[in-house]
Amino acid sequence: MSTVGSRKRVAIIGGGISGIACAWRLRNEDFDVDIYEAEERLGGHANSVPFVGNGITVGVDTGYMVMSTETYPRFHRFLKELNLETVPADMSFGVSAYSGEFEWGSYSFWSFVGHLSYLLKPWFWRLLFDIIRFCYFAKDTLVDSTVEGKGQHDEAIADYLHRHGYSEQFLELFLIPMVAAVWSTDLEEFKRSFPAKTLIRFMFQNRLLDTVTTSLQWRAFPNGSQTYVRSFMDRLPPNHHIHAGQPIHRVSRTNDGAIVTLANGVQRQYEHVVLATHANQALTLMGTDATAEEREVLGCFKTSRNVCYVHSDETVSLSITHQPCPHLTKTQFLAKRPSARTAWTCLLSDPSPPPMSHPSQLAESKPLLLDEPKPFDSSIALTFDMNKVQRIPMPGQLGSPGRVLVSMNPPRIPAFTQSSQVYYHPLLTAESLSAVDRLCEINGRSSVSFAGAWIGLGFHEDGFASGAHAAEMIVRGRENVGRFEPLRRDERVPERYSFADRVVRGCVSAVQRLL
Repeated sequence: MSTVGSRKRVAIIGGGISGIACAWRLRNEDFDVDIYEAEERLGGHANSVPFVGNGITVGVDTGYMVMSTETYPRFHRFLKELNLETVPADMSFGVSAYSGEFEWGSYSFWSFVGHLSYLLKPWFWRLLFDIIRFCYFAKDTLVDSTVEGKGQHDEAIADYLHRHGYSEQFLELFLIPMVAAVWSTDLEEFKRSFPAKTLIRFMFQNRLLDTVTTSLQWRAFPNGSQTYVRSFMDRLPPNHHIHAGQPIHRVSRTNDGAIVTLANGVQRQYEHVVLATHANQALTLMGTDATAEEREVLGCFKTSRNVCYVHSDETVSLSITHQPCPHLTKTQFLAKRPSARTAWTCLLSDPSPPPMSHPSQLAESKPLLLDEPKPFDSSIALTFDMNKVQRIPMPGQLGSPGRVLVSMNPPRIPAFTQSSQVYYHPLLTAESLSAVDRLCEINGRSSVSFAGAWIGLGFHEDGFASGAHAAEMIVRGRENVGRFEPLRRDERVPERYSFADRVVRGCVSAVQRLL
């Protein structure tokens, strides 16, 4: 068994955002820190891949893409400490439903309407009315204290929408696409059990309830998020050691710490181990050494498997007649209507049976996680226009590598694909959200801590906060550190409505009574 030096030793298993945050907090402390990562690179979802065109190479983000200084405060401070600059990102959002038969974009009212004929259709006006109503009234649930206990606090989003009389088109053409763009989650499970208050609070905190035409102020790395990963690595002190391409076989608790067993059989003793991995990976590493409570709580957290393609296929429709997927008659990667071609586009296809072989199987390059779910709903795909998100010059502009697109879970592999990546995202459910509180009660006991974006809502900020908190418990002692409450990091409530808001709310209420 390997032991060195007189400093206390800490092992961080996982080199994603949580492992990076943990190591960053420990950089000025008197610990020997080993960072283990099974991949050949650090960063996890901060994965910038090269895109080559016109003799120009740019780094394109395929997992983590953007951050906001307002909603990512810890991560933003970290970037400032690294002296890194970001650029404003276009975060316009749009939907192309059913092979482009209905499309909307968030650039302007006209980009939302698109066709004058829609102004003559009652269902379209009901959709528009419900969007406005939701934006003005959903915030009420954040300040409503009239219902105690279970009630509205745990009410599922589908029940909330039904109780308030929202239309089906609002759910299918507005709310679900926004959820699909943010979280890779099972949409039927989302409708059935996802807490309405959690969703509404997230939308409020991220200013998604302002108006349908608001483009939020987000920021991106012009040459990819690996910029911050490289800067982090360059600033590590000599007592921090990176072991990339080094998978771990087992983590076992001892009376005075924990033993980490490498894949090659070498064992190393540590005073503390931080498992900055997915929950199911943590359970696998601990094996029978996990307590019954840890197995029960960590078992509530699942993952979804998603495949991303970096390409320049601008197809808006394509006939497909060959096997094995003859039912896929049209495939698109961008909205048909130019005014609906936003930075993020959710593509909803016609309801149909799942394909015989999902394209993600063709891009697999690493073992599946143990709780392998079905592939993400193939009727919903996302395309990220990275020319807009990362401000990469468009074709025809100086320094342009050409059209740069990233598509997640498309029903076919795009033409002109340069690379593909498989990611596992936290699968948010009512069960996992409830388990977060229980995990925070037991985390850090007996020389092992857990960290990850899954201890929260699955975002980079959640991952950074959980990793930093794990380090704080090591430095100061678990009993001296406040309880980590990621789902309550911003409990601010909406401000009092302005006079104009009250007028609009009154008009909306009057119309609702007539429906």
